[in-house]
Amino acid sequence: MTGATEPITREQVVTLITRYRPHQAQAPAEATVSAWLTSLAGCSYLECEAALLALGPSAARSVTPSEIAGRVEAARDRASAASSPQAAARRDRAAERAHFVAVGARGIRAVYEAMGWHRDPEHDRARQVRCPFCRAAPGVLCSPLSRRRDGRQEFRDPKTRMHPSRHKAARRTTAHSGANQ
Repeated sequence: MTGATEPITREQVVTLITRYRPHQAQAPAEATVSAWLTSLAGCSYLECEAALLALGPSAARSVTPSEIAGRVEAARDRASAASSPQAAARRDRAAERAHFVAVGARGIRAVYEAMGWHRDPEHDRARQVRCPFCRAAPGVLCSPLSRRRDGRQEFRDPKTRMHPSRHKAARRTTAHSGANQ
């Protein structure tokens, strides 16, 4: 069998057609083989076979060569996108979000220092954890929600605009991380 980069040959096209179209009793017509060979130009035998295997047996019986070529191109695009460092960074949205939260926090601290304002460290710690009451993400202020569907009620602190349970969660996280060090 040939490698994944060598173009498909006429014999390999005949093999694909006879393997994935078992309802045809005789060998495929020359016109059919030529049409498939033209459509699959630039594709390798292994890529075509992988595309057909991904379709499953019932769908592979009625697939056209242009569909196979499209699946091969899509697989190549996915492979090239997965190998680029930029694509890996885009996929890692959680790391990207954490990076932007940290940059924003540094900017806010710089403004506070430049203006001579006092920054509450407990407020900063609380913003680093998810709010257990309103489920606000780290780095995001709590929603003004004061009562949940389960009847639990909790009012935000007007100074920090965060729920008290978020402050408690931050203290627990700080105490837990301090105990591990």
